Amino acid sequence: MVHCGLPPVVEVYGAAMKVAFPSTPSGRTEARSRLWERRNEPHVAALVKFAEEIATNSGLMPGAVPYPDPDGGGVNARVLFLLNDPGDGAKSGTGGSGMLTILNEDQTSRKQRAAVEASGLDRSLTLHWNAVPWPVPRGAAAQHVAAGARSLIRLVALLPDLRGIVALGATARRVTDEVQVISARARHLKFHHSTHPERSSNAALFEAYGWAANVASD
Repeated sequence: MVHCGLPPVVEVYGAAMKVAFPSTPSGRTEARSRLWERRNEPHVAALVKFAEEIATNSGLMPGAVPYPDPDGGGVNARVLFLLNDPGDGAKSGTGGSGMLTILNEDQTSRKQRAAVEASGLDRSLTLHWNAVPWPVPRGAAAQHVAAGARSLIRLVALLPDLRGIVALGATARRVTDEVQVISARARHLKFHHSTHPERSSNAALFEAYGWAANVASD
């Protein structure tokens, strides 16, 4: 359904629900501006605070660690999508949006939008985050696995309804593997591992999002 005053959308009927995304770059820019205005809504407020704490402890300015997408589930998420580290589309210091949203203008986000459309995944049941939440030099995320695991344990504690984690990328998988060893809570979650969207085939990414849709709807 297209609402008056909103940017153009493409509507696709997936397995579970109707999915709608802005169809033009200008429409996505407008949508991201509205998301930014909503970044302090109650369901994401604790995660924004956590992101700012991570930034401060890393010697960075507030906002340097991308904020969660308020169109997602926030602390009510049932499935966590974990990528490696902030990409240029999300990093505020490189012209990105400052948010972990699949409405960003990069290849990872474009492929994730297609996967959501294909799976019919309800975005309000999901959260996107990074295994290494703070910006690191390209290719250096693997050096931060231990610190990323400690951060992920704290994140999981903020998500009481969490059922499963999708690790998208090698660093994300290493972080989740470590968390399963050291966290009793994590050992009760479901896990799915896949290639990072930048390098993943559509089939593999669609499979990961289909798995998430099943876990979220159980």
